[in-house]
Amino acid sequence: NLSDQIGQAISRHVISSQDADVVANGLLVGWQRRVYLAATCHVLSALSAAATAAELANLWAGSAGLLVLGSLAVSHGRWQAAQAFEEEWKARKDQLAEGLDFIFDKELDRMSRRIRDGIKPYTSSVEAEQERIGTLAQSCKEVITEAHRLRRKINNITK
Repeated sequence: NLSDQIGQAISRHVISSQDADVVANGLLVGWQRRVYLAATCHVLSALSAAATAAELANLWAGSAGLLVLGSLAVSHGRWQAAQAFEEEWKARKDQLAEGLDFIFDKELDRMSRRIRDGIKPYTSSVEAEQERIGTLAQSCKEVITEAHRLRRKINNITK
């Protein structure tokens, strides 16, 4: 029962709050752009090599520069994706904690209510017995008081 409620809370608060397809498509588009940029840099590097075949020094410098630029674009994309995932998991962790707190509080209230309901018949019988004992104690005091009064009266008569 509790595991079902936890599963439902996770579905309600975490999974339904973020559309996984939207997140996946966003990441895919970001990676596609970076791959296109890297591919463009490589194509430009190859074109630069073909156009400047005579100038070997320019060929190497241009190719290396464009390769470095493409590598930097891919690393930056990886860093941004890691940041996005970290933020997403922090948000999901908070939502999960809220959902679990809600479920545990509700279960704790339900259990304490069941305990109170379970002992209610006993507390009412204890209260009734205490009332009966109180009435008997009062009657005993009255009898003792009357006995003392009678003893004083008898003592006064016999003197």
